[in-house]
Amino acid sequence: MTKGIVTSRIPLKELEERLGGSPFLRCHRSFIVNMNHVSDMRANGFLMLCGDIVPIRMNGRKEVKMAMAGLVAGAPMEVTGRCA
Repeated sequence: MTKGIVTSRIPLKELEERLGGSPFLRCHRSFIVNMNHVSDMRANGFLMLCGDIVPIRMNGRKEVKMAMAGLVAGAPMEVTGRCA
């Protein structure tokens, strides 16, 4: 593992199920992020605390913005679906 990047041979769908939701969010077909490590949401994706940008799928932005707003307000993040 380097800079918080995890490489796995299991499908992301299975990994997503094992992680069990909050604070993990599948924001792109190739990425699952820990929302506790997101510092900001930009036009092109999440800005992570380490400075990396993780892309967000275009047709999932509304759901992701709602999840991010819940975190900023201090409410627990609940996402009913996934954005990928």
